[in-house]
Order: sequence, then C-alpha cells, then structure tokens
Amino acid sequence: VCERDNISRRILREIPDGLFARRMAFIYSSGAAGGIAWSCSMIIVTAIIIFFLSHLLPLSGHLGRVRDDFFAFSSGFSCYILGYSLLGAFIRRVFLKKYLTQRNTWVIVLMVSAFFALAPLFLGIFTGSDSEILMMGNPFKISSSNRETGLIFAICIALIAILINAKWLYFQANEYVKAGKEELNEV
Repeated sequence: VCERDNISRRILREIPDGLFARRMAFIYSSGAAGGIAWSCSMIIVTAIIIFFLSHLLPLSGHLGRVRDDFFAFSSGFSCYILGYSLLGAFIRRVFLKKYLTQRNTWVIVLMVSAFFALAPLFLGIFTGSDSEILMMGNPFKISSSNRETGLIFAICIALIAILINAKWLYFQANEYVKAGKEELNEV
C-alpha cells in the first residue's frame, strides 16, 4: 500500500504486449494494487501447497489439530493485515493526502492496527468488561480459545477494506492493462 498509484516510465517500458502477459505482469510490477495482488496470490498459493502437502500424509490427533490451528491463525492473521493495510491506505488517500506521502502510508497502517488492538483493551478497562469479543480486533487474539469470532471479524474487515478500495484498485489495474508504448513517448 506504500507503493505508487501511477505507472512510472521504467514500468511503462517493461509492460509486455499480450493481454494475458500484461495481466500476469501487473502482479509482478511496482505499484500498490500490483503489490496487494501479489501478496494475496502468494498467501493463497502457500495455503494451497500446505493444504495439499498436509493431506499427503494422514494427520490425525495432535498433528491434525496443529494443521487446523495453523490454517485458522495464518488465514485470520493474513486477513487482519490485508484489512488494516487497506484501511490505512484508504484513510491516507481520502483524509490525509495533503499531509502524508504515499510511501509513508505504513504510519497510518500502524496506527490503524494499534487502534484495533489497543482501543478495546482500554474500553474494557473503563467499562469493567473483560469479554473476549472486545478483543477480536487484535490480530494476536486469533490464537485464543474464541478464534472463530476473530476469524470472522478478520474476514469481514478484509472484505470491507477491499470494497471501499475497489475503485482505487480497479483504476490501477485497468491503467496498467491499457497502458501503451505511445504513452512512453508522451512522457
């Protein structure tokens, strides 16, 4: 999310000619949407490989539970990171564009993560509640006894973040796919 929104001259020179090649190259190019697409695809590919490798050997008992815990934690944690990163990018782009450059989006992402992790703690202290549900915004609580709630929250926050950033992500992908060599001469 800290990468640029527009195509640089270097990237413009390296865009392949074929439509399929352009779409595949988009994932590996520099840019916020391409980086997000690459990260998501690597998370999915890793999960698929681990899933298939873990099913080659019949895992039962303790090892089967370890595998299930790993999938719950890694998928939930990935959704938290994706959601908080996209929320941070949205906040910077919509509210703080004049004050903060694209490459410093990580500061907002860190603040969003800290807010979701720590605000419920303080809310619980002031209200006297020690409910696990209050802590579902904390990505590290997904490994607790109430991981299903954390996993559902993580998926929801990632989906909401993708939806509110969909236009921004689509614009970048579309700009990359439609970019041509004649634009390089204009720049």
